[in-house]
Amino acid sequence: LLTDVGCNDLAVAKDGRVYVTETRKKRIVIIDGPGRTRAVDVPLAAPNGLALSPGGDTLAVSDSAGTAAWAFRVE
Repeated sequence: LLTDVGCNDLAVAKDGRVYVTETRKKRIVIIDGPGRTRAVDVPLAAPNGLALSPGGDTLAVSDSAGTAAWAFRVE
């Protein structure tokens, strides 16, 4: 599906998109299909665990370097 992504955690959406945290690179990667990836910069020092809401419209991500969890709207 992809190369050069250091997957820490992942979540799979109903539409088949895969959301991956890359803690060392401080980003979230969205995989839209074979070879189709895009990185999303996030204001987290160490994005780690993540989960999608039941409706798939919110992505929750923990910051393992901090004390907070973040919620992002999925479009």
